[in-house]
Formats: sequence, C-alpha cells, structure tokens
Amino acid sequence: MSAMKPATQQNTPVTDNPLSYVGYRFPPDVISYAVWLYYRFPLSLRMVEELLAARGIELTYETVRRWAVKFGLDIARRIRSAALARGGPAWRGARCAGAKPTQQACDQAAHAQAVRTSANKLTVPITPCIS
Repeated sequence: MSAMKPATQQNTPVTDNPLSYVGYRFPPDVISYAVWLYYRFPLSLRMVEELLAARGIELTYETVRRWAVKFGLDIARRIRSAALARGGPAWRGARCAGAKPTQQACDQAAHAQAVRTSANKLTVPITPCIS
C-alpha cells in the first residue's frame, strides 16, 4: 500500500487563475461579454445572439449556450471576488438623519445612497423608516 500525500488547498484568489480561451474563434472579451449579458439580464440565448449581431458579432445562440455552460461559473466567481475586493456587499439599509426622521428625510437619504452605490450593488433601502 502506497502512502498518499494529503491534498493541500491553495489559497490563491480566483482572478489569479486565468480562464483558458485557447481554441476559440472569438476573443476572450467577446466570450465573457456574451456570458455576462446572458446571466446578468433576463435575456434568452437568442436575445444575446441578436444583441451581439447588432454590434457586428455573428454567432449562434448555441455558441452562447456552450460558453455559458463552460465559462459561466468562473466568470460569476470573478465578478463576485472583484466586488468583494472593492469593499464587500452593500447590504446596508438607508440611514436617516435626526432623532425622529421624517419620511422626506428618509427618502432623501435613500436617494443619496442610491446615487453613491454602483450599478452592481443593492440600491433599495432595506431598513424601514420610522415616521
């Protein structure tokens, strides 16, 4: 019986291991953009195909489906790790100023928070305001 080495887990960030796009006709930017469109917005494969065709990129919806299956999870991990590196998730509620905030103060605080946060983060205030 041979002695087996214990499996070691590497603590390298996801972004350090590049995705391999070798053997694909399209550049990595097109592939990642198509997969991002498919998963980020409620689009069908054919809608993604039409959006890319409008930009001059001719491919089939089946190609988008294959890319989504192969690269979707890795691209999602990279987006998540990049978002966490920027400062973590924004699951904070809107803060209202004053001892007893009015609804107008709460609305202004929620609007200011929505302007400050990026499009990838939650912009709706979670905590209810007490009026």
